[in-house]
Amino acid sequence: MTTNSWESLQRKLEPNPQQFMAWPIMIGGMGATALGVAFVVFNLGLLFGVDGLPVSFEDLRNASSWRLILGIACLHACWSVINHGNNLFGVYRPAGYSWCLSGAFGFVVVARDVVMTAMDLSTTVAALRDAHTAAVLFGGLLAGMLLLRLGNRRFARARRYLAPVVREPEDLRGLDYGLYLRTFRQDRALSGAQPFTPAKRAVRSLFVVELTEEAMLADALTSDIAPMVAVGRPGEPAPPVGALRVYLPGEDWQSYVRGFIEGAGHVVLALGWGEGTLWELRESMRILRPEQLILVVPMDEAEYERFRKETAKSLPAALPAYAGQNGVRSAIRGLITFSEDWKPTFVPVRAYSPFHNSLRIALYFAAWPALRRLGHPPRGVARLAPNAIK
Repeated sequence: MTTNSWESLQRKLEPNPQQFMAWPIMIGGMGATALGVAFVVFNLGLLFGVDGLPVSFEDLRNASSWRLILGIACLHACWSVINHGNNLFGVYRPAGYSWCLSGAFGFVVVARDVVMTAMDLSTTVAALRDAHTAAVLFGGLLAGMLLLRLGNRRFARARRYLAPVVREPEDLRGLDYGLYLRTFRQDRALSGAQPFTPAKRAVRSLFVVELTEEAMLADALTSDIAPMVAVGRPGEPAPPVGALRVYLPGEDWQSYVRGFIEGAGHVVLALGWGEGTLWELRESMRILRPEQLILVVPMDEAEYERFRKETAKSLPAALPAYAGQNGVRSAIRGLITFSEDWKPTFVPVRAYSPFHNSLRIALYFAAWPALRRLGHPPRGVARLAPNAIK
């Protein structure tokens, strides 16, 4: 094995043959974003009466539009403190509460000042009293937000065309890598964004180029030096963002996949009803050591129990009873890991924080005990207390 398989593989990657499609999409996204920012800034300036730069702290102390803008920036900083505090709940709950509650206290204090400042802005009050002016201002704000959302959607689409692919299946030989297996029908669900509530998705779409669930899964279940690879769907113009795609020549896919399983450091397999996936599951259980296999459960309880019942006699090892998803909105309901003698454990993908719904953290904490048995070094917040995550 090489010291750093990711660096070795990077030299063998090639651009997506359809990469040229990304640039018109990117240019369109940049144009929509720039126009959206212009709409939002211009209309906010009119609404709050921004008429010049502050020249002293006294200008910020007075009830002014710049004080309002500074307050909004502070709200963002407080929200970042809360979000980062959420990452600590899995390793040490008192630390998580300390970070989140301190950020929440600052958020409430600043939010109160923002509201009081906005109420004192005579320009804003006058604009809102005139129905026509208010309609024009809020219409401009809405147009700007829609353009921001359009820009982010185009950036997400362009990112697929910019994703490199593995040049040849033989390029994986001798490298340490994780293998991601699933039915191609699952790409639509697992390569989509996390299904937040409609209101939260609408707000996030303005400011965030959403990561796909597959990207978070690939990030959580691999290491910094070993990439996650997956077989690409034949004929797809651009792969989903997540595991690196390798495309197979010809129709003898089973021999290639068997070779990938034999060479992988570990295999992540999403349970599904396809005959190909069931064959991959049986081959993985036959070839791998128990700790090298991690199963992803993208099913609700009824479907999973039906799957477990119908495959009980055909699999070399039994699947555990459904343990449930807890608090995270996701197509992924849990992970199944195996210890010695193929003893299975269902690990639900659950929210560790009472304040946050992070699939990335939930997946990493769910997978970390299995990755630790494989000898993976801790990453992210797990470095603080690698033995605290059970």
